[in-house]
Amino acid sequence: MAHDTSIQMHQQLRYSDSSYLKEHGVLAPKNADIDELNVIMLSMLPAESRKYLSANMICPAMGENIDESMHPLELLHLLNFPGIPSHCLELKKRAPIMLLRNLNQSQGLCNGTRLIVEKMGDKVIEAQVIMGLNIGE
Repeated sequence: MAHDTSIQMHQQLRYSDSSYLKEHGVLAPKNADIDELNVIMLSMLPAESRKYLSANMICPAMGENIDESMHPLELLHLLNFPGIPSHCLELKKRAPIMLLRNLNQSQGLCNGTRLIVEKMGDKVIEAQVIMGLNIGE
């Protein structure tokens, strides 16, 4: 039992080492596999988690009247399509993340950039770049 605890502590310490994280990654054939692995890996970090929800709503076409009882938002939140992020994003401080969009190419914030979460605000996530030319920014 004590051996398992020391292994777990060692793994948690590696998560604070950005040089270790930039050299390792996980590949999986299905998004569902990645989602499951993300839950497992996030549970290994000691920090408090925070959930970020998407802002979904049904936009009617011009002149169209939509009965919202026919299209509840809860149903939208359950849908999971390739190429579209999930409704709920759960993060912890020091969690490794990857950008899925180009935010600012001149600062190296491009699709595929790997970062470490530093601070989590209500609507903003502050993260530090761990790969490329802008490491540490």
